[in-house]
Amino acid sequence: MTPTEVIRAHRWSEGVRCPHCHANQITKQARDEHQRARQRYRCLECQQKFDDLTGTVFAGHHQSLRVNMPRCKKSGQAWSTALL
Repeated sequence: MTPTEVIRAHRWSEGVRCPHCHANQITKQARDEHQRARQRYRCLECQQKFDDLTGTVFAGHHQSLRVNMPRCKKSGQAWSTALL
């Protein structure tokens, strides 16, 4: 399992929800061009686009999760907190 798949399984354990409006009416879009494991989504309620990392401490970083995950562990931040 890739780091992104681990985050996806933990974060969306009850199904994908929009981080903007919390709706569950979501469509899958293309994958990220640079990090192919990251799935993109579009909310059918608010039309916002987001991906597996939107709204987490990993969002907006251009480094792979293989680099960022060990940093999270070194800082002592728990996984469940990092994903909020």
